[in-house]
Amino acid sequence: MEVGQQVYGANGCSGCHTQVVRPANMGSDIARGWGSRRTFPVDYYHETNPFLGIVRIGPDLSNIGKRKKDTSWFYILLYEPNQIFPGTIMPPYKYLFRKVRAEGKRNPEALPPELDRTLPKGMQIMPSPEAVALVAYLLSLDRSYPTQPKKQ
Repeated sequence: MEVGQQVYGANGCSGCHTQVVRPANMGSDIARGWGSRRTFPVDYYHETNPFLGIVRIGPDLSNIGKRKKDTSWFYILLYEPNQIFPGTIMPPYKYLFRKVRAEGKRNPEALPPELDRTLPKGMQIMPSPEAVALVAYLLSLDRSYPTQPKKQ
């Protein structure tokens, strides 16, 4: 299992998020834009430990890598979810980030300093290797490929 998937599991993400686009008679996942087709068992063929999820409190993440491509969006969501979704019950995962001294120019991977009003001058918020791996895993979630060959 890859590191990002391990971080996903260790932080209980599947407790609030599914990775299953439901068929039309079970909700409006396709209408919400969470997928272009329902999920099939073959979608998990190469996964040793798929995180299907049991309860959906947050959006389905089956195709989050297709819907969102901006790593900084994911970092801000993980650090301060209310910046992305005001009023969300998603907890912040600030422990996946480090405050480090800015040596000269601000690192382009650093989070916007206004996310933490207590950030001392000359410091910046950087994603940890675990945060980088988790975001890479989320970006890899794209099950929008066809499940059957096209008929000619």
